[in-house]
Amino acid sequence: MRLVTFENQFGEMRLGVLAPNGVLDLSAAAQRAGLPQKNFQGMNDFLAAGDSAMSLAKSLIKAEIKENFFALGEVQLRAPVPRPGKIVAVGLNYRDHFMETGLSELPKSPLIFAKFPTSICGPGDDIVVEVSAFRRRRRSNMLAGMCP
Repeated sequence: MRLVTFENQFGEMRLGVLAPNGVLDLSAAAQRAGLPQKNFQGMNDFLAAGDSAMSLAKSLIKAEIKENFFALGEVQLRAPVPRPGKIVAVGLNYRDHFMETGLSELPKSPLIFAKFPTSICGPGDDIVVEVSAFRRRRRSNMLAGMCP
């Protein structure tokens, strides 16, 4: 299941599932099925609800009610988790990255650092970089959300 956050034609941020026939709006699907929408209001609510929300989402996908799907071209995919509580990153975590830095010795332990939640953007969104900042540091860190 590939969970997504998308913006519909009315500019509303919605929780969905990317499927072969489009994007399933989980909140709309729950409403049409007469089920509670509470856990489908956004990605954070869904993740907090755990296994029960996941099971319910799987049953909504199987129902395949046409009105609950949007064609991928009708929506704008956004960051999967628009406002994560925290982002913890690991630096110099592979040899090629270490070699790029020109440092003479490998770190003895991983370099852990945080990113601000406002640094998150969705697929296709512009990444705005101040030119002077880019000249000082040519390497940018990218974060990819992956769902099994």
